[in-house]
Amino acid sequence: MYIQETNREFLFLSAGRPGMGRELIRVDGANILMVRDIFPGENGSDPRNFGALNGQAFFFVNERSSEGVGNLWRSNGISFPVSNTSRVKIIYRGNNSQARSLVTVGNQMFFVATSQANNEELWISDGTEVGTVLSNDINPTGSSFPEEITGIEIAGQPYLFFTADASPGAARGNAAANRELWIRNPNTGQASAIEINPTGGSNPKYLTFYKGFCYFIANDGSGSRLWRSDGTLLGTQPVNTLGANIDSTVSLVVSNNILYFVASRPAEGNELWQFNGFNATLVKDIRPGSASASPHKLCDVRGTLYFAATTDAHGTELWKKAPSEAVADSPLADVVPGTGSSFPSLLTEVNGLLYFFVQNFKPDFPDKGFLWVSDPATNETRLFYDFEGEGASDYEQITPVGNNFYFVAQGKGPLSPSGIVDNPGIELWFVQNCTQVALSYHPEPDANNVLCKSAGTVPPILKFSPTPTPANICPTGNCFSSPDAALVLNPTT
Repeated sequence: MYIQETNREFLFLSAGRPGMGRELIRVDGANILMVRDIFPGENGSDPRNFGALNGQAFFFVNERSSEGVGNLWRSNGISFPVSNTSRVKIIYRGNNSQARSLVTVGNQMFFVATSQANNEELWISDGTEVGTVLSNDINPTGSSFPEEITGIEIAGQPYLFFTADASPGAARGNAAANRELWIRNPNTGQASAIEINPTGGSNPKYLTFYKGFCYFIANDGSGSRLWRSDGTLLGTQPVNTLGANIDSTVSLVVSNNILYFVASRPAEGNELWQFNGFNATLVKDIRPGSASASPHKLCDVRGTLYFAATTDAHGTELWKKAPSEAVADSPLADVVPGTGSSFPSLLTEVNGLLYFFVQNFKPDFPDKGFLWVSDPATNETRLFYDFEGEGASDYEQITPVGNNFYFVAQGKGPLSPSGIVDNPGIELWFVQNCTQVALSYHPEPDANNVLCKSAGTVPPILKFSPTPTPANICPTGNCFSSPDAALVLNPTT
């Protein structure tokens, strides 16, 4: 997670190195700093479950056995004095508090923890020791194991929606015996259950705010359905989806003020659906007939919905639904031509662009990931970085920070202008947004040739219309030359 302080954006994470366990790390652009060695030694404090409140990062750490595991700490990202990174509260002294799921709602944080044996419940914190307390003891016989903690503003009030199990057989996870929707009233602090499935747990998932309601997927005993709630019992009702059974493995996504989900009927199979607040309709039978395209990895990029889907002709590739446009009959990019699949993953919006990873892009490296980008404004989808032509493994967690982004991967790449790192292991990567430079033809025949060079070791992305002939890549690989004397840099673009 990241926070912004004095016009700087800090990314917080945990990382380790030989002789030192995982500790708190702050990243500012390409600069990395260990903020504090909270638990010196090989074990480390293992900072995790980051959240933000009032310009500070909050997280849980492990301390000495006398102090316990899962204590709440805070940091502003500044190393000195060490008090800038300090403990907020010991939650379960000498034991494991099982603290997790730190979520900020308004000027408070909520999380799950226990301060005694078998009592994992909902906690609340204002960032101080005295203000960090048990919020709601939902299960009097033990733990309720709250999940899906989501803050949703309804009628100007920050309601807290979550799922929990108040039965004697309660367990972690969405498959609990009697897991139902719970709502915490911000005015009274009381939490109430909405009993959707009277014979068992409805296991609500993907709590999503849309047009003044909380939408989610739940099983009322007759199958998975789309539901919505205004925070009251009477205002919690199923949505009419024309008999379609909702796919509970795909999250709900709002794009261009439309709620998208995946559902199936016998005639169409598992396909993309939409809801405008009044009516639910099938977007397109992408894989015609009863076969399923099984859309997944839904991602909104400023009103354009991207997703992965499968067809007989193209395999599993990237598709999109643009505003006021029908879904095309073919994928946005057939990365692996023909029936092969690129399996797009980690679809993430950064500064109005979609970044994602694909597989099988190069036959010699079928299991490696290659970073791609798609621009909804130009409809261009292309390779962004290939990790020196060999792809990456263990790629995950594309994290936007302002106009830039970070991700984790193992692959070859530039560490400094001095050369390429062959095998750096699983490391943090940084991608900085750069201003695009436009090249145009000058009408004067005696204009100079143009040399375009990238910043650092990143090669430029070149587009010419019309394309100079002949054109060649410079021997160093980071410049472009053309014999066309009329090609110049336009200083006004």
